[in-house]
Amino acid sequence: MEIFIITGTSGTGKSTICKALQKSHPEFAAHDIDEDGVPSNPSIEWRRKRTKELLAKAIKDFELGKVSVLCGVIVPEEVRSLSDYDESQNIHYIFLHLDKDVIKERLSERNYSDKEVDDHLNWAEHLEKLVKKEDNFSTIDVTNKTEVQVLAEVLNRIN
Repeated sequence: MEIFIITGTSGTGKSTICKALQKSHPEFAAHDIDEDGVPSNPSIEWRRKRTKELLAKAIKDFELGKVSVLCGVIVPEEVRSLSDYDESQNIHYIFLHLDKDVIKERLSERNYSDKEVDDHLNWAEHLEKLVKKEDNFSTIDVTNKTEVQVLAEVLNRIN
């Protein structure tokens, strides 16, 4: 079983890539942590619950012969803490890195407060460090890249 997790902070393009995969690559089962909606102030508990649900979907996808791509702010240590987690699942993390100024711009366009933007910038650095501790990880710098270019890099890592 192989599971690919595309992660990064808000505004890096995870949902955009997930939708592109769903539309143009049905051979993969792509799931977005946000696909069932996001509460106005999502908590850590909500993120952990959604991560658990996505891992369960990935296990079902494997039984159907599909490779899963899970997209969202997904934290490696939270994945490992789930009862459904097993090392044999062969999880690969793909971290979407985006320049801080572009993150600021995108989150400001979404009406995030200055404090929320700063919190997300700090979270992005922390999450990247966590992902880089994993055996199976890669980083895609999405700064100045189009959706098509990022999708091509994601597919290169998945195939």
